[in-house]
Amino acid sequence: MQTGFSDSSTSGLSSELNQFYSDFSSLATSPTNPGALQAVIGDGQTLAQTFNSMSSQMSTIQSQSAQQYATLTGANGQVQQDATQLATLNGEITQATQAGQTPNDLLDQRDNVLDDLSGLAQIWSPTRATDR
Repeated sequence: MQTGFSDSSTSGLSSELNQFYSDFSSLATSPTNPGALQAVIGDGQTLAQTFNSMSSQMSTIQSQSAQQYATLTGANGQVQQDATQLATLNGEITQATQAGQTPNDLLDQRDNVLDDLSGLAQIWSPTRATDR
């Protein structure tokens, strides 16, 4: 997408729009000049091609994003796997704590799962002071 929206002084949508407006302004001051009319028509065609290309790129990105989201959040996706593992670890941590043990290894494992999950989406865990 960056390529399509690039705003350098010599290429990209911004440059094309500036050229179109400049040539359109020239046509407005010289409406009988056939060269000015041709320049506006050419600029309009270039803009139309750029918009079509950008639309195609955005559709592709939207499709890819939807597919990635479905893969991550589906029944066997990474989010479900992490959530299941968190539930299991939380149960084990509770049992260990109730038995008077200090479940440091389990807490570390839970932190690792939370780190993995936070890489997929921004989350905050009240058990981790470093998340703030």
